[in-house]
Amino acid sequence: MSFVRLFATTLFFLVTISASISAECKCIDWVEKISSAELESIRYVPIPADVTAHPFEKRGFVEVPLDYSRADSPKIKIFYRLLPVRGSTVNDTTKPILVSINGGPGISSAYGRAVDFDYQNSDAKQNENDRFKFLSESFRILMIDQRGTGFSAPLEPATPPYISPAIINQYFGPNLQALDHAEVIKKVIPKGEAHFLNGQSYGGRLMLHYLAVKDRPTPTGIIFSSSALPFRDGIKASVERRQSQLTLNLQLQEKFPDISVRLDHLREHFRENGFPPESVNHLWMLLGKGPEGVWQEKMVKKITELQAANRKELKKFIDESAEGVSLLNYVLSSAILHPGFTDLTMSEEVDRLLPLERWMINEQWTLVQVPGGDRVLAELLNEIDKTPPPEPSLGQLNQVRRLLYGVETLFTFGEGDAFTPKDTFLPLAQAIGIKKHSTFTVLPGGHSALYWETGHKAVLEWIRDKKLDRH
Repeated sequence: MSFVRLFATTLFFLVTISASISAECKCIDWVEKISSAELESIRYVPIPADVTAHPFEKRGFVEVPLDYSRADSPKIKIFYRLLPVRGSTVNDTTKPILVSINGGPGISSAYGRAVDFDYQNSDAKQNENDRFKFLSESFRILMIDQRGTGFSAPLEPATPPYISPAIINQYFGPNLQALDHAEVIKKVIPKGEAHFLNGQSYGGRLMLHYLAVKDRPTPTGIIFSSSALPFRDGIKASVERRQSQLTLNLQLQEKFPDISVRLDHLREHFRENGFPPESVNHLWMLLGKGPEGVWQEKMVKKITELQAANRKELKKFIDESAEGVSLLNYVLSSAILHPGFTDLTMSEEVDRLLPLERWMINEQWTLVQVPGGDRVLAELLNEIDKTPPPEPSLGQLNQVRRLLYGVETLFTFGEGDAFTPKDTFLPLAQAIGIKKHSTFTVLPGGHSALYWETGHKAVLEWIRDKKLDRH
């Protein structure tokens, strides 16, 4: 059967099943009116009292309404960190500010630079994954925890009763996250001061919503880095994402021909310590993360470390790797990254259309796990699977393009990107971009390409070429 015929048959099957399920089940009302009492009863993870104290960073909170449209809305606090230029301070106004709008959804900004980053010891172990190693040579970095994550009203995820998916849909999505970012920028960056926005991965979608905010601060320029952009076929994009990960698995095998044996040994090590052997799939976050050759070395180094790890260390790896796999992530991913599907239904579809070999690292497995086998959460996810949330409206293509009129924009994509393949998203960027104001570049380094030295140089060249340093 040809791929086209298989695709058409599968899509017809899914539509038919979806229609049948909708007729039989009680569907989630994603836009139901949420009472003030329900908003007041949302549970959040407690925030450490000393989180704003830091000798090198400027840290703080900005109080915002949970619902900007309601006078009786509860208040929440949005956490931010202003990182200094390397070798200088946050008060060095000779260096512009780069606002980092991080990916996810559901991942804290600490993914870019750890909260306990050691500024006095560059060789400290917690500094190994510092995304801003190069960009902080030229910019002060403003990091903002998106509402519901990190230290910004982090949702209590661990125990029932779980937060209503409708509340997540209405109050923790990109529309309100964009308003939060505007409020933080107003507080931290003096009016008229040069600053840039960088929307990484999911953050690119959030940045589009930010551009639609009325009376927002005007950025000097914006950067879409490996961004998830609208106006694409969800199935096609997901299959191409899987194809990219298949290619990277094969590149890993080419560099290390015994990789399947190494992974089998690690599977057994997980099993012996009481974890599912498939926990090796949490390594998917390292696929393609870095220049060719470098990321494979880092992957095998991590496999070797895990093979020698004890149970406590293995659990820490699993917990850290699964940080973004939450109810918040499940709802927002379903609405934004593959509309009409959930992580589960899209995973099943992708596995059918493009299966991986057994030894390969498979992202899909990690996305559909129910922590601890929780039956209450499983049933809630089942309800979401039957009625996926609606996609947040950004309007038609021309309406999105109007947001970019007059805005100097850099679109960057990574070679070997396992998450937003350039062959899928570069054409979308070119459709959205504005002639004479949009620059497009492909960089080595996969999904995190902008954060490597070549990405830093590309940003500086764009600023110089567009004369944005004279703002």
